[in-house]
Amino acid sequence: MKIAVIGAGAAGLVTAKFILNQPGFSVKVYEQGYSVGGTWCYTDNVDRHGLPCHSSIYHNLITNLPKEVMAFPDFQFPFDGPSFIPHHEVALYLQNYAKHFGILPHIQFGRRVQLVDFVDNKSSAIQWLVTTSFLQQSETVVTQIPTTQTDETETFDAVVIANGHFQKPYYAKIQGLSSFPGAVTHSHDYRRPETYRDQRVLVFGAGASGIDIAVDVCSEATRVVLANAEPYPWKPLPSNCERAGNIAVITGNEVEFVDGSKYHPDSIIVCSGYDYDFPFLSSRCQVIVEDKRVMPLYKHVIHVDRPTLCLIGLCSYMCPFPMFHCQSQFIVNSLSGAMKLPSRADMMSDTEKDFQWRLSIGMRPRYAHRMGGLQWAYNKELAREGGFPCLPKSYEVLYEQNSNKRKENVRTYRNYNYSFHGDGWVKRGDIEQEVWDSSK
Repeated sequence: MKIAVIGAGAAGLVTAKFILNQPGFSVKVYEQGYSVGGTWCYTDNVDRHGLPCHSSIYHNLITNLPKEVMAFPDFQFPFDGPSFIPHHEVALYLQNYAKHFGILPHIQFGRRVQLVDFVDNKSSAIQWLVTTSFLQQSETVVTQIPTTQTDETETFDAVVIANGHFQKPYYAKIQGLSSFPGAVTHSHDYRRPETYRDQRVLVFGAGASGIDIAVDVCSEATRVVLANAEPYPWKPLPSNCERAGNIAVITGNEVEFVDGSKYHPDSIIVCSGYDYDFPFLSSRCQVIVEDKRVMPLYKHVIHVDRPTLCLIGLCSYMCPFPMFHCQSQFIVNSLSGAMKLPSRADMMSDTEKDFQWRLSIGMRPRYAHRMGGLQWAYNKELAREGGFPCLPKSYEVLYEQNSNKRKENVRTYRNYNYSFHGDGWVKRGDIEQEVWDSSK
């Protein structure tokens, strides 16, 4: 079976690895950049090749998860050094992962996917047509130069889309935002706090990116207001950072909040997340994106009507690399026949049941792929149905402990370091040591 993978970020790399492990399978990975790593490939440029920059990483970013829980189960980060690491160490880790598992020779760098379509022969399996175009190299280092520089179309038995979901900014609907005379930047394009030196800044959105960017900006801004539609747990904030509720209206340079208070910022940073974007998919593929829900996907990854079209990495609020490890095995086992998929009717029923259950517990429709605490049961479900080993329980233990530490003190939780020890995680800190038994 010949399989195309779109994107050489973490999700694309682990998918390629499991494809290469499968007898009789071959893979070609298309990557529009010139190195592996996807969003972890930092650049100061927010526009390249006349196209929006793929990376959403900013200069001072430090991981908000310990590297011990970020790692793929079969390839660890270096054991020395701190648990919370700068973005360039994650990029290096992914480069080493690709080298270690022999993935690099199977990647075509500098290739942008223009179209994914299919030929339905009725009497035989669907054949997928992937059309790509060459992008001129614009970085200082070229990892690999494609052998051809023209548009080309190639045929595959299956396609796995791993293009990430941090590249198309979603702007929350804020009344009057267009009237604001200052700079309005989405978190995707935020790079350095020096841009906001001596300014009054409004950061809208207090999710993971919002709080980290607000703290980063505080190092240079005179005053930062962190606004959010709902209450948020982060504490303590820097002395020059204040909390605010939802925005009622913006009139010129005046921002009025729902409680009637007002603020006059010089700049606004919008941290309201991203939209899913698959501009290369033919309408015939019938991948529907509606209110941040991608349909129709079985277990968030396999197209119900065309099971040889798969999408990996759509879920949010989760531990990414370990989940990709599970999703990719689930996909490859479905393609190899090692796992038999349910009937179309059963897959549709399962998908709708999951969505309705989420609504019943108070989740919004746009949270169809949000995981949070649901991720552990989901990963186990993939492993059980896909016939591969579950993630070690220690991933869940450390992830949840780190989440609690982060809520307790958003400015100091990165001071803790961790190491794997037996069945649990040993926390090394200046004040205390604890061993969490992951078997409980």
